Amino acid sequence: MAFQVATKKKLNQLPTELKNNLQQTKEDPSLFCNVFLKNPLKPSEPFEPTWYQKEFFDCQKRFVLINAGRQVGKSEMVVKYSIWLAYTKPRSKILFISASQRQASHLLHKVRQDIESSEILTKSVKRASRTEVHLDNGSMIISLPPSEATIRGYTADVVFIDEATHIHSDDLYYEVIMPMVIRTGGRIILTSTPYGKAGFFYEMYLQWNQDYERAKVFHFPAMIDGKPIAPGVDIKDLENQKKAMGPIRFSVEYLAEFVDDGVLFFPTDLVRASMKNYDLAEYGLPEHEYYMGIDWGKQNSSTVVTIIKHNKLSAHRVVLIKEYKQMSYDQIIGHIVTYAERFNIRKCLADTGAGLAQIDQLKAMGLRIKGFNFTVNSKVDLFSNLRLMMETNSIELPANDKLKSQLISFSQKISPTGKMLLHAPSGLHDDYVDSLALAAYNLKKKRASFFVRKVLKPKQRFKRNL
Repeated sequence: MAFQVATKKKLNQLPTELKNNLQQTKEDPSLFCNVFLKNPLKPSEPFEPTWYQKEFFDCQKRFVLINAGRQVGKSEMVVKYSIWLAYTKPRSKILFISASQRQASHLLHKVRQDIESSEILTKSVKRASRTEVHLDNGSMIISLPPSEATIRGYTADVVFIDEATHIHSDDLYYEVIMPMVIRTGGRIILTSTPYGKAGFFYEMYLQWNQDYERAKVFHFPAMIDGKPIAPGVDIKDLENQKKAMGPIRFSVEYLAEFVDDGVLFFPTDLVRASMKNYDLAEYGLPEHEYYMGIDWGKQNSSTVVTIIKHNKLSAHRVVLIKEYKQMSYDQIIGHIVTYAERFNIRKCLADTGAGLAQIDQLKAMGLRIKGFNFTVNSKVDLFSNLRLMMETNSIELPANDKLKSQLISFSQKISPTGKMLLHAPSGLHDDYVDSLALAAYNLKKKRASFFVRKVLKPKQRFKRNL
């Protein structure tokens, strides 16, 4: 086998002390990485594991959970561990399960990239593809998305579940993943950034924290005592991220904290359950009804337009989200009219905070549009309606990163007078959430009203019988 032969040749060329060190790589992942793998930040230098990566490498527990912040290198550590295992333990079966096919391919790309950085390791590759790497010692590394159809039936010595917070049901874990390691006595390693105090990853976090004999839970935040823990990370970048994201999102994304959903109006698990993977549309279908919400941009914020498709027998669905930055209101109005025609919008609701003139202009053009005045009480009604639709599975949202981040950072608190205050954290935006809530509010008391009341342009009419 190429790796074993090359290792023996390398041993014969080294002093006795180094020979002993090299032989230890079979039992020491950190040493193996230092000898055979390159530093991704400085490819001319050997890889030197960080203190927390060494902690993971040295862990012998069967069940391991890595709760880590962004840019800590959680994927890097499991990739390098999998390479060590594959090369030093012949006939090892290693399975990566990622949140999507794209992420699965990306993870295996990292595996191949590390292997190809070493001439010795490369010689042992027997076969490689976007999803698999097979070595001449019988070991294999496979990376797949979390679909029962694609992963059922495998057995493995180690199963890595990357971004485990995106595993939506523990059924997949107990019915498909756990059986993979029962016969082999294999390990299961979960890695992720947290996503609220709910869901599969949080449940495993609580459960494995109590299983002292078999499990180990690691917590690796991006910074400790005000200093980044990962090499190459600038503290100023983290400070800027905190200012831009707000303390709640920063605590989740970078400090890897399970934020109490009590301060969030839209619980993270609810947001995750409401979001689906589908393509948005640019045109409507004549057999469906569509409703629009507009949040007008003010100063540095954007104008956001959301369109929802009404479904009688299934969940309503957001079919379009448009954000307009640094654009005049006249230009934005032109885009709104275009989409009103394309989707034959029945009804629109727009905020009046910075939009009275635009609303009047659209009314004058013959569009059926109403203004919504944001007050403490009206906001509670507006956003409670949206949350109720999400809780009752009455609406589907696209997997839009900006929408998700604004929903999970949208906060609630009780004022000294006992009123509920809903808002985005200081310095952050809620234009996507406002636009969505306004569009959804059209469906609260749906009436057979139409968005367009008269001809917009000569010979241009919506294709709807009034």
